[in-house]
Amino acid sequence: MVDFSNAETPSAAVPTMVADSKSDSTSSVLHNSVNLASRLGQNGSSSQSTQPSIPVTVSWAKKSKTKADKSLSVQDEVEQLIEDILNPSKVKTTTKFNQLCETLLDKTCKSSTLTLSWRTTSAGVILNNVVDRHSDKKPFWPKKSLLNLIRDCNIAASSCTPLILLAIELKDLEVVDCCINHMQDIPDSILTKSLQFYIRYFQSEGVRGQQTGDDELATAAPQFSIMCSCPQYVNKVLSCPFNDTFILDYLKQFSFDEALVLLQYLFCLVKGSSSQQNDSTPTLNAVADWTSALLDAHFSQFLLSYEARELLFKLADAVKYQEMFYNELEAVQAILESFKTSASVPVKQTSGSYSIEVLIM
Repeated sequence: MVDFSNAETPSAAVPTMVADSKSDSTSSVLHNSVNLASRLGQNGSSSQSTQPSIPVTVSWAKKSKTKADKSLSVQDEVEQLIEDILNPSKVKTTTKFNQLCETLLDKTCKSSTLTLSWRTTSAGVILNNVVDRHSDKKPFWPKKSLLNLIRDCNIAASSCTPLILLAIELKDLEVVDCCINHMQDIPDSILTKSLQFYIRYFQSEGVRGQQTGDDELATAAPQFSIMCSCPQYVNKVLSCPFNDTFILDYLKQFSFDEALVLLQYLFCLVKGSSSQQNDSTPTLNAVADWTSALLDAHFSQFLLSYEARELLFKLADAVKYQEMFYNELEAVQAILESFKTSASVPVKQTSGSYSIEVLIM
């Protein structure tokens, strides 16, 4: 007989065998699937290796992306420069301000992605920032950068009117002249303020130039020689367009002496006796418009002043002379036109063919 007392109970052994068989089957399935995946991967890699790659498309994308990154980096650098320029804590001295503005202009001029309008807007912001930073207690006036920005950025005067007024207040002749010469769309108020500034500046400095040849007028008004000594400043203002209706209110702000000096200079231009006539001299139409506007603004004062009345008589004679002169020119032009139509154009006479015979004796 067999003794089953020491034998293990089947209830404990059966689950173990079942578990072992399940784990073996699971591991074999996993092993087979791994082998299948590896084989498929090898086949896929071998098939992909036989196919040609497309590096050209990738390289072009990289190149275009690099160019875009460069343009963005230049714009980012310029924007960072502008932020530094506008930050008083980073730019405390005019020397540092001038250095950053010089770098900014150099980058914006060389960059093809930054448009002129963008440069103009940025320059206007910088100029207005200078006005905000300047004060009587702590003056801040980077003249070198102001001149460079005004000359190179094609700024509209209406966008930075406070800067011109501040330059007039500081009596900075070079900056005011640069604004008049290079800015666009100068308002009527700025034109009259500039004329007042030039008159007062030359009178206070006591500039004396060449005599105009009209000794009687120079003796009656010593300021006249001052105005004619530096005509390029005044002539540029007189050459700018203006509205003859709106400018009257601004011309009325002139004192009588300032208006008289300006009228004397206009008379000089009408008469054509300016000692330094050049390309900047305003046209006769512009001079006539300024004279009419000035007479309308101060007519009653001119009538009550003996000196002004004498000048008005001379001005009337000069206008009559100019009118006669242009009438004679029109008559001469009509005569020239008649000669041109009646005269026959000479025709070049051509001879027929000819020959030269040489006789040897």
